[in-house]
Amino acid sequence: MRTSHLYVISLIAALLAGTLMGCSASSLPAGDAARGEARFADTTVGTSGKSCNTCHTEMGRGAKSLVGKKPYDHIIRDCIQGPLQGDPGQEQVIADLLAYIRSLR
Repeated sequence: MRTSHLYVISLIAALLAGTLMGCSASSLPAGDAARGEARFADTTVGTSGKSCNTCHTEMGRGAKSLVGKKPYDHIIRDCIQGPLQGDPGQEQVIADLLAYIRSLR
């Protein structure tokens, strides 16, 4: 096998391992759906001036656009670090957002 193939396989394995590790919310504190609802519209979770609701507004439904999608802590971390430009280590915020999204089912 060529070196480039080994690199690609190693990269895929590392990405899968990171994704699987991020799927477990067991290390998060207990989440509160009411706080999560407030955080969903909170523009101070990051420094970009955006909130979760900035992007998740499909047809005016806000967080309800996420119903049926699997909310994982690593996806929320990616949103906080990326579009919101915040600290992805905000464990309580992440737990609260997960509780809120899960309460919408």
